[in-house]
Amino acid sequence: MQDRGSYRLVACFGVVASVVGLIGCGRSERPRLDIEGTVTYEGKPLPAGVIRFEPNPAKGNQGPVGIAAIVNGAYTTAAPGCRGAVPGPLVAVISGFPAADSNIEYQAPLFAEWQAEVDLAPAGRRPTRLDFAVPKQGHP
Repeated sequence: MQDRGSYRLVACFGVVASVVGLIGCGRSERPRLDIEGTVTYEGKPLPAGVIRFEPNPAKGNQGPVGIAAIVNGAYTTAAPGCRGAVPGPLVAVISGFPAADSNIEYQAPLFAEWQAEVDLAPAGRRPTRLDFAVPKQGHP
């Protein structure tokens, strides 16, 4: 029998899948690349959250958004319900929450959306690894 935490984790991925449905619609002619890594906040693994990889139009990149759930500080766009990102200049946008919960959209975020610019080079078959350390900041 699964514990309540497992159900919350599944629900968190459900929220991510819903967001993917809204922002990842349409076919892309460009290949998507998988990204995996870790996210820390205040030096500890981020308990729960979402990471988006948005093409940076200011640097000439366009295409669909890549997205993944963050669970216990780890993420991968190769997980079910997640989507890889197009190569090129991207903006990684991270939202963080205190716990994976079925009501994640009702939780107060740990911080305002945090952003970092990255450049995703075309890669081989292995996912690209990108780790992020979100600095301590005031509450939103």
